[in-house]
Amino acid sequence: MKVLLFLLLLPTYLFSQVIEKNGLIVLNTNDTVSGTISYKKYNVPESQIAIVTKGVKQFYNAIDIKKVIIGDEMLFERHTVTYHPGSIDLRFLSDSFSTKKDTITTLLKVLYKSSHSLYLLETKERSYFFTADGNNAVVELLYRAKNSANGNIEFDYTYRQQLTDIAQKSNNSKKALNKATSTNYSHNNLLSFFTTAMNSNSNFSSKADMKSKFDISTGLAFNSFKTSNTQLREGIYTFATDKANFKSNTSITINTGFTLSSNKLSPLLLYKIGFGYNLYKTTGGSSNGGAFYTNEQYSFKISMIDIIGSINYRIADINKARLYAGPYFGFSRIMQKKISSTFANATDTVTYTNFPYFNGGYGLYGGNIFLELQRNKISLLVYRSSNIFHETTAWLKATTILLTYGFYLKQ
Repeated sequence: MKVLLFLLLLPTYLFSQVIEKNGLIVLNTNDTVSGTISYKKYNVPESQIAIVTKGVKQFYNAIDIKKVIIGDEMLFERHTVTYHPGSIDLRFLSDSFSTKKDTITTLLKVLYKSSHSLYLLETKERSYFFTADGNNAVVELLYRAKNSANGNIEFDYTYRQQLTDIAQKSNNSKKALNKATSTNYSHNNLLSFFTTAMNSNSNFSSKADMKSKFDISTGLAFNSFKTSNTQLREGIYTFATDKANFKSNTSITINTGFTLSSNKLSPLLLYKIGFGYNLYKTTGGSSNGGAFYTNEQYSFKISMIDIIGSINYRIADINKARLYAGPYFGFSRIMQKKISSTFANATDTVTYTNFPYFNGGYGLYGGNIFLELQRNKISLLVYRSSNIFHETTAWLKATTILLTYGFYLKQ
């Protein structure tokens, strides 16, 4: 009984399921509106569509819309079409082909775009397919069904003759003509026919319409350091850098890059790729000494360029702002360094430059959280470096906390 109830309620659930994805509305004036578009998966609204942009929900009538792009590769175009409403479900067939015609201005989903195009209108009752050659109006690919007098089902395959005409007007290939007379009235089969008849894939891709955001951020970086084990120099002296205490430092940081979205995965995800700048300027020392010296002092100033990436998930909406969080990773390349060490005992003092030995670059990993309010962004980032020292037996790691304000130059 529970299984039967589930099956009965499943269609209602599917047709009422609302999906939200980032998208773009192109108006008849060629103005564009970007934001989060809400639509029902199996029933795109015929007369009106809603979009949330900058926290404000707006409604647009289909008659004012040229096209709608939802996600990465989902395109809807506004057309005025005439079609024959009627069921092809064997349970609800009438005794005659439906002659009723409805004319509506609606948003049709573009399945194939070329010299001949294929469109889809999904309703609760069934799917309707349409075609156009670019010069003429969009027309229905007609497919109907009825109960015959002898109790059998009779089908109207007018759409197959329409496909034959398309094949003859295009490459007129034997393969396309054969497909025209056998193609079933379904998304995949019709798409396969159009690809064969036009001898090409669809030239539609919404990726060109989806825009990335470029931002620049600046703020403060708080760096703390931890070291372990010793470094050797010239195979003679052992310096006890593991016992040195390095002071934390604060520096100015700058970050820039692109923020991208991919709705194939989720409208709630943002991806960041870019570059950053940080500065380690610190001193440290140890009075415990190493094998030969009782006092050690270190000083280094290192400027770095970071290549960074992050994947961020929208965890909350706060009024008009959006809160994101996610992992952070990258690679830091040392661009400039000034390093010195002084070692002393009761009878001797030695100063070395470019010691301790540092890697030319190292990995970064951590997490970040940021608040996005229209074109403004406030970020808190915490990450840890991998080994900054060049020695495999010694390591120096930095923990960095960044607090920045950013601004989207391109929205």
